[in-house]
Parts: sequence; C-alpha cells; structure tokens
Amino acid sequence: MTRPDGVFLSVASALLPDWLTGLVAGAVALTALVWLGAVCLSLAAIVTRTIVPHVRPEAQKRMGLFVIAFYLGLSVLTSAGHSTLIVTLNRLFYVGLVQLLPAVFLCVSGYRVSPVRLLAALAGGLVSGIGLFISGAVLGGLSPALPGLLVNLLILLQGGRPSPSGQGPKRRNDV
Repeated sequence: MTRPDGVFLSVASALLPDWLTGLVAGAVALTALVWLGAVCLSLAAIVTRTIVPHVRPEAQKRMGLFVIAFYLGLSVLTSAGHSTLIVTLNRLFYVGLVQLLPAVFLCVSGYRVSPVRLLAALAGGLVSGIGLFISGAVLGGLSPALPGLLVNLLILLQGGRPSPSGQGPKRRNDV
C-alpha cells in the first residue's frame, strides 16, 4: 500500500457497508480528538502545576492555553511536510509522550525533583528523540523514543536519587 496511514479506513470501506464505514470514520476522528485533548490538557497541567507552580491561577490558565496552542502549532508544522500523516504523528506522539513517563513515575512514587531538572530532562529527551526521528537514523528497529528516554533519565537522575516528598529541595533554584 502506498499510504500506510490509510490502511484501516481502506479495509473498513472495502469490507463494510457505506453507512458503517461512515460510523467507523467518525469513531476514528472522535478517538483522535479525545487523545489530542488529553495530551493537550496533560501538557498544560504539567507545565502550570509542576514547572511553574508559584504563578497566580489567572496566569496559570493563560500559560496553559499558550502551552496547548504551542503544542498544536508544533504538531501542525511537523506534520505538514509528511505524506503519511497518521503514521508520522503516531510515531512523533510516542517519541514525545514517552518522555513524560519518568516525571509521572516520580510523582506517583512520591519523589520530588526540582522543576529546573524536570524541565531540563524533558527537553533533553524531546530534543534527542525528535532529532533522531527527523534525522531518520537507523536504530536497529528501536524507536527513537528509547534513546530520548535514556537522555531524559540521565538528566533527571544526574544529581543522585530524587528525594522523598517530605525532603524536597530547600531552595528554589536547587538542581
């Protein structure tokens, strides 16, 4: 098939009646919108609640909307030049989404890391993962997200083991 991102809908249209194909296409679009909304809201919450928690609620709302708009704009720009849109977006989505796992794990396990280190780890993982993705580097079948995740973890754990939540950094700029 010349367009891998059209396989699912092509099979549905070949095997299903027209009315059911329309229902499937609507479900695909709705699923994509729900996932996109979840990612946007999660990114906004991570930035406003974790990275800049001392900002007034009104400013947090504006900052969250900016993060969402920036993410959507970046998604549109990165996908504009690719013909296999869904495949490319899925791969790029997983390269970016997996970078949130260390931060989520630290939050769930009760460990604290300074916002500066968290942001640096996220940025390092994203830059390396997206850089490998864009370069088309051959990684022996591995996703470009894995080296990005390793960079993320190395930066996150650079200062040693994170501290339990009751013993977080004393100063604002501790790294």
